[in-house]
Amino acid sequence: MIIFKKKQKTIDFISAVEGLTEAQPVRKAMEMMPEWAKACRNDFAKDKPALHLAKCPGIFDLYRYGFVIPQWCDIAIETQGDKFRWTCQEHIKRLERVDHPGEIPIVQNHSYDNIAKFLPRRKESIANIIKIDTPWAVVAPPGVKFMTLPFPYPDDQSFEACPGILDPGISTEVNIQMYWNVKDKDYLLKAGTPMQILVPLTEHTYKMRCRDATEHDKKWFRKKNFLAHHKINVDRNMMKQAYSNFWNGGK
Repeated sequence: MIIFKKKQKTIDFISAVEGLTEAQPVRKAMEMMPEWAKACRNDFAKDKPALHLAKCPGIFDLYRYGFVIPQWCDIAIETQGDKFRWTCQEHIKRLERVDHPGEIPIVQNHSYDNIAKFLPRRKESIANIIKIDTPWAVVAPPGVKFMTLPFPYPDDQSFEACPGILDPGISTEVNIQMYWNVKDKDYLLKAGTPMQILVPLTEHTYKMRCRDATEHDKKWFRKKNFLAHHKINVDRNMMKQAYSNFWNGGK
């Protein structure tokens, strides 16, 4: 008799690094409102005028939806024109991650010549797209994809996450591709900084869990890494079927 696993009923953010869930967990957007928004609400509470920015649902409702991916460690980034270099604590560089065996750079570059030249960017942005690999993976109920968006109206506009779609059926990895809007400057990207929002594309409401990887999760990481890299071009249909079989019993 074949016994299928139960369908996924929550949205799980799974950390491949122990301690991250305590230090910098994924959080609901409402819990990470920028400082200007808090000041705006406090100002409105003083005398509650008829016309005030705090009453604008088009802006403040943005923070009612989705989950914020915070920067998971301190990274120092230095730019010289369109060139950049980065560094972080040596221990973080050597940190063993169960989702990626061996050391991989946590900051990578999509060069202008290969990819970035096709994307429009702000005049102040460097030519390259900076990619930050995070230890997070996301597992969602069947059919749920995510709109990945830059954190709205941030206090600091030195960077901006690139918008896109994240389909866990193709890749459960949560990484951040971003425009860097500061040239010729040293910048410390601090742990805990809101980087992007993941908004579930569904009418259903699901609970969110933020947790360390279990042995079961690690088995998925190993399976996913093989399936994603054993061919030059990723077989998306195979990836989707493997994800469905593993997490939702083929449903």
